[in-house]
Amino acid sequence: MTPAEIRRVRLSFAGAVLRLDALSAAFCEHLLRLDPGRAPFGGDPMLQRIKVGAALAGLVGSLGQLERIRPHLQALGRERARQGIEADDYARLGEALVGA
Repeated sequence: MTPAEIRRVRLSFAGAVLRLDALSAAFCEHLLRLDPGRAPFGGDPMLQRIKVGAALAGLVGSLGQLERIRPHLQALGRERARQGIEADDYARLGEALVGA
């Protein structure tokens, strides 16, 4: 991403932070509609919203710092693979995020 794109994402996210819980809930709802058999982060809705919000904040805060977060992303990818998440699942995650 370019520095200008990173700024745009961060500014957009800053506007969403005030309603992060609602955004997280909408993401989880969209994801469950797209993939009814899979609840993100387990079945507890409150835990789901907290983890989604934290993940979004962490991602936005880490934009432009790939080398620093690469080990974390690799470990996360291995964990998701153990959970049965496949490459095709990420398209649904993206669709749910855009829908939220």
